[in-house]
Amino acid sequence: ARGSLIAGCVRAGKLRKARRLFSEMLADDVRPNVVSWNIIINWHAQQKGSAKRIGGVLQAFQDMKASGVAPDVVTFTTVMKAYARCGMLAKAEEVLAEMKRCMPARIDAGVYNTLLAPYADRLEWRRCVELLDEMDGDGLASSSMKSLVGVAGVVPEHSDSYRGRRPWLLERRRGAQDADAFVGAPDTAPDAISYSLVVKACANAGRVDRAREIFDRMVES
Repeated sequence: ARGSLIAGCVRAGKLRKARRLFSEMLADDVRPNVVSWNIIINWHAQQKGSAKRIGGVLQAFQDMKASGVAPDVVTFTTVMKAYARCGMLAKAEEVLAEMKRCMPARIDAGVYNTLLAPYADRLEWRRCVELLDEMDGDGLASSSMKSLVGVAGVVPEHSDSYRGRRPWLLERRRGAQDADAFVGAPDTAPDAISYSLVVKACANAGRVDRAREIFDRMVES
């Protein structure tokens, strides 16, 4: 019941009251579920001041695991975002690595995009391309890429440039046709947001050639 009250407080913007109710649950030895923990972790993530924000997030994250409640996708991505907002991208990647160990099948493009966005903002195009390669190598081919072509308003002529530069990845894609090889594997195939973030990072960093390569790669997918 108190879990529902906490959720209601958050929806109403009464975050301090939600935090107080959560503290009362702990004081009464009532074990919060993953949803309640996520609400509190997100509450800390919204606090002003990098040190205060990340300190509260990490303490709640550690307390959650110590209480025996397993983090879910929302938990991990919230912690990753908190690190990213503080510019601590190496720590955010550590959270992704932990997520891969705990729940690899739940990792999708949205999780990776949580990392791609801050790297793109910092114009770290090399790391963006590395993450895209990782997604493309581990995931299944995605048909949603065509949507970005429509958004961009550009339909380039068919090009063999990507095929010629990255034959190893195309071979891996051909292998993905064997569905049995991917039973239980995570579908981390890049989506339209993933590609647009990497294209933006490359272009804004002055690497128009790499931006075009990634765009060709999207079209080939």
